[in-house]
Amino acid sequence: MGNSFLIDRQEKHRFVRKKSGHILLFPLFLLSFFIVSCDDKYEDLRYEYSDYGIIHKNGELTTIQTDRGALVCPSVWNIPAEFKNKDRVLIYFNLLGEADSTEQFDYYVRINEIHKILTKDLIEYSSEISDSLGYDPIQLYNLWISREFINFDFYYGAGAPNLKHMINLALHPEKTADNRILLEFRHNAFRDPYNYKYHGIVSFRAAELLDTPQDSVLLRIKYRGLEQDKTVDLTWIPQENKLIKPELNPTEIPLSQTEILH
Repeated sequence: MGNSFLIDRQEKHRFVRKKSGHILLFPLFLLSFFIVSCDDKYEDLRYEYSDYGIIHKNGELTTIQTDRGALVCPSVWNIPAEFKNKDRVLIYFNLLGEADSTEQFDYYVRINEIHKILTKDLIEYSSEISDSLGYDPIQLYNLWISREFINFDFYYGAGAPNLKHMINLALHPEKTADNRILLEFRHNAFRDPYNYKYHGIVSFRAAELLDTPQDSVLLRIKYRGLEQDKTVDLTWIPQENKLIKPELNPTEIPLSQTEILH
């Protein structure tokens, strides 16, 4: 994640390309197996891209609707059975070629890695549940909106093995004085000591806030940083699929991942 960068390789869609040498460490015989069905029309397999998306299963056809707008079809590697319809995922893939006009998707791809993303609903904030939401700090690395999701890329402290932390995004019933929708990103570590730094990604379903005929949606997100409480003001423009936000300027790129969030 940290050593990725954006490029405009396609006019229609933008993907994140990973620098070479980070993931493509397959033994030669495995690489030959993966590309056995490729032919000359496929694009250069040296370029690997990444994007978030939603799995769609329709009979025998499985596609992934990516956050950047492309509908891709894995053509040389089947998605494992534990990934279900409507699961939110992060994929690393190669573009193999554009689909023809008779297909129901945009591109054929080869999936190299796929990771399930923790996905939750918003909860309604009240003073009665505030303590249970927790007051533990996080360091926010990235925050973005994609279609019906508000997404957080962050890291946090943990210590005890297999102790699950709780992450929530709480919606306040009333707007702020400057007419912004107020949300709190809350972390409950359940008294787990901060011995190690872990990396987390979570997506919150927020279609009721984001899918609107309004010209813009004004949001304010509060969270507890490592040293003080912080706020981030966002402006979401639905018709342009565009987010206006400040630079977060993280002091360190997340390096490790964990599955102890829920």
